[in-house]
Amino acid sequence: MELYILFLWICCLPKVAPLETCHFPDFVQSPSEDGQLKPWSTRVWWLFIRHVPQSAEKQDIIIKNGHLTRFREVKDKSCERTSQRIHHKARVEKCSERLHVFNRTCISEERENTFKVIQYNADRSHRFTCMKFVRRSDNVVQVFEGPLNDLNEKNLCDESGLHLDEWPWTAQMSKEPSFCAVSGGFSYRTIKRLTNEDLCEDEWRRSTLEIECMKGDGMDFIAPANSNCNPFLKSGDWKRLSCWAGWTHGEFIFIIASDLGSEPRYCLRFPRVQTGEFSVMVYFSVICPTDPDGKPPHGIEYYELKMFRREPSQCRDEEERKCREVITSPEMCAKDTVFAPHCQATCGRCPSATISTIMGRRCWLDPQIHGEWKLHEKTRTYDVIVDREKAIFTHMGTFMCLEVESKHQRYKMVSLFDNGCSHRYTCMEFMRRNNNVLQYRTSPSDRAELKMEDLCNFRDDPIPLSDIFRSFYFKNLILAKDLWPQYCGLNSVIPFNGTVNGRPCSGNVSDWDDETCSTRGVLTLKSNTCKELILPAGFQCLAFIYDSAIPLQQILLTRSLDGRNTYNCWILTKYVSGVHWQRPLLLQMPTIQCSLIMDVQMDFKGGHSTRLYLDDAAKTKPCKPVDEYRHNSRPDSNSSNLSYYVPSKPGDEPADDTQVALHTSSTKTVLTAQPPSATVYHSTDIPYWGLEDGASDRRISDTLFAFFMCIFVPAYWLCVSQTTGVWCMR
Repeated sequence: MELYILFLWICCLPKVAPLETCHFPDFVQSPSEDGQLKPWSTRVWWLFIRHVPQSAEKQDIIIKNGHLTRFREVKDKSCERTSQRIHHKARVEKCSERLHVFNRTCISEERENTFKVIQYNADRSHRFTCMKFVRRSDNVVQVFEGPLNDLNEKNLCDESGLHLDEWPWTAQMSKEPSFCAVSGGFSYRTIKRLTNEDLCEDEWRRSTLEIECMKGDGMDFIAPANSNCNPFLKSGDWKRLSCWAGWTHGEFIFIIASDLGSEPRYCLRFPRVQTGEFSVMVYFSVICPTDPDGKPPHGIEYYELKMFRREPSQCRDEEERKCREVITSPEMCAKDTVFAPHCQATCGRCPSATISTIMGRRCWLDPQIHGEWKLHEKTRTYDVIVDREKAIFTHMGTFMCLEVESKHQRYKMVSLFDNGCSHRYTCMEFMRRNNNVLQYRTSPSDRAELKMEDLCNFRDDPIPLSDIFRSFYFKNLILAKDLWPQYCGLNSVIPFNGTVNGRPCSGNVSDWDDETCSTRGVLTLKSNTCKELILPAGFQCLAFIYDSAIPLQQILLTRSLDGRNTYNCWILTKYVSGVHWQRPLLLQMPTIQCSLIMDVQMDFKGGHSTRLYLDDAAKTKPCKPVDEYRHNSRPDSNSSNLSYYVPSKPGDEPADDTQVALHTSSTKTVLTAQPPSATVYHSTDIPYWGLEDGASDRRISDTLFAFFMCIFVPAYWLCVSQTTGVWCMR
């Protein structure tokens, strides 16, 4: 419907309308979803937010190139009164009316993200104004607007004449998570501003707010136990909100927030200076007033939180007299969960004493997992350091060992903070796969210290965080320096057909070296049928992982040798979407994060760039005749699924048929946190051409000759270099 209205508007513009001469910024363009343009929402008035939230009114904005259309959706009151017996949700759908407000066309771009526009109203009259877009996150935009004018005057976009619209635009344009602009622990009391009353006037215990203590946790509003003092809840004590955007404007910090897994419903306003007691305004609609008094339009529900930041150096009771009355014995401090948390001094729960107790309980992490590692995600890379007593993740924080469960290499970890946040207890499980790869997974963190079996409840976070921080599956850490040579898992040359970057392609995939007549630590893709493989693609193998409990699936972790150092996971499987396939399927995933127990059906939708169907029956192990003796001198394995090697302690050695060789050196690797010595091992940074002893020079010469023949010799309609795998058409 929106596309149809936009089309009619563009086709039927009055003669006074100038043609579109500029485009609005990319970050405000409405993407197409299910054949329709996805709108931005603004001026959403939320009602009954603690019960069944519903909007009394909202406006949608659709932007395509330099055109903007605005709609207003209002509830028909008369329809609602005559439909009392209809279920509420059905009534909203039938009783709302969608009205066209105006259209706007971009005339000129005056400055960065600032545009002159012409506005066409419903009565076909037109006026001129200015719009300035400010990106707050992928999913939140603010707009400055100038006054409406009958003439297209030169000074329409003067900065002094632009006024900030206090209603931000919001939409789920991206699934990338946003993080809160404020962090730390706070103590507060709640004032309902519509009546100017303390929400819990008779309750002496204070509420707690903890923001982004663990990355991605959002905001936790924690009312005193059994108090019913949480303004976000009809009943209950704890409420978590997700942050959608955060920014600073003037003297305030603004945060757009939502219920978990929902659309934005709140705006919070913090002062930039947070000393002593200060006020935080919470609006129960996405409106962010900038005036000092913070008053929203009449009818918007909002609260004032009288707040101060908790300091680790301070130790005090929230109410000394009440604490003396309710805490009658030291035993109560250990057992009581209702009053003891609010009586730190009386119960001896001062932060300094708690930290001393924790430091005395430290445990040691297994030396096998020590080292410097990299966590490669799709768009970012994070550093990870694991030493004797702690694991440091640059994107999550520091985790100190508190308890060990050696059977599964699980650890109870604790995170300590100096910003007022409570301690966080987390379960971490590690698995050292080989010299290059350490796998780990992290449970959700808890403010209370739970038993190991209760804490180690691994699961993904709700969308949009998903598995970025906490995950059910293991994630792969890669050794930060000097990667070791490892087995690729094919042990042959195998023909394939399939797709590369979405285009049909056939050729060979191999980890076999016909010069040494042995496997090598490089996976090579060659083809004469698709331009993506005009030059062979090479990948250094980091780990080939096989589990007998999952016989139809293996994974291979690689690093590209094209100079970009792209890290990927390859899934080799015969089981996809619930079907047992006859031919193995090799999938290249967009990142190196995958697991043996990952649902391959999900990965089909995950943007894999390469899908190869392997012809196992036609696989070969070609050897050059001059090197035949090398083939005969090495054990000939009948299995293409050679196991990788994970020694249990330094000095363990693999069996002969599990030895992995990148070159012809017979040196065997042992597991260690230290990189291989350059004097003992060859470099693992394999040349792109994958050859030694001058062979790469020959291949480069052959390739250049093939290209020159194609370009300069007219008779060459098709030229193919058998040695380089390079082809071209004229």
